[in-house]
Amino acid sequence: LAGPGGKTPGTMRAGAPKLAQTQMLGHTTPMLLFVLIIGGILALAFLYAALDTPQWKGRRGEAKVNRHIAPKAQEDPRILLTDVTLPTPRGTTQIDQIMLAPQGIFVIETKNMDGWIFGSADQAKWTQTLYKTKSRFQNPLRQNHKHVLAVAEVLGIDPDALHNIVVFVGEAEPRTDMPDNVFWSTRSLKHHLREAHAVVYSPQAIKGFGQKLEAARLAPGRDTDMAHIQSRQDAAHARGPNGTACPRCGAEMVERKNKKNGDAFLGCSTFPRCRGTRQLA
Repeated sequence: LAGPGGKTPGTMRAGAPKLAQTQMLGHTTPMLLFVLIIGGILALAFLYAALDTPQWKGRRGEAKVNRHIAPKAQEDPRILLTDVTLPTPRGTTQIDQIMLAPQGIFVIETKNMDGWIFGSADQAKWTQTLYKTKSRFQNPLRQNHKHVLAVAEVLGIDPDALHNIVVFVGEAEPRTDMPDNVFWSTRSLKHHLREAHAVVYSPQAIKGFGQKLEAARLAPGRDTDMAHIQSRQDAAHARGPNGTACPRCGAEMVERKNKKNGDAFLGCSTFPRCRGTRQLA
């Protein structure tokens, strides 16, 4: 017997599973697509959080400076050394960039920061204001002065002959008068390195400086980075509980406020990667 539409019962039974599968796929496809979209969003959020840590942000800033100031021509006598870790009497020190040029030796500290920056050459701490949140950080000129001393020791020259340079490469803007050796773009830094000084070193002298620094520096890599972190931790412990370095990782600490009671305290500048704290003296 033929059923509705002239189909036999057997034909209807055989087609029923296919119809059910088609209907199921119709419901499953949008759900699968939704799951894939949500998964993609979560993956991108995780990647953004991982790349937004102070460590990675600092690395991106340093890479930007490296690209803009690196010698481009083979005949250029300048030498750019990056991520240089040098041994010191108290452990190690890490330097973002050292430019060896006919115009001088430039020791560069790179800051990839946003917001408004307040400070002066004489202040121990500078202030960053970002979205109504204020954070204090070590005067980068003072921070870099230690690097200048380390480079001068290796080269055997007077530290006053070296140039202490700080460059901000994020969206930071100065809100106080800043020293002339603080720059707010890679373009202005590049111009300063090439044009702002008379020639004082020959290509042979520059090559000799580079060889001394390469011989003195620790091999770049994870082992050196971990050893440097340990060095900072040891230095922090040596300074005691009232020091200004993080007791957990040895990094610089900044002043923060407890959101619950408003009390001020010192927190690690690498938060949330490190959650070290100190009481504010």
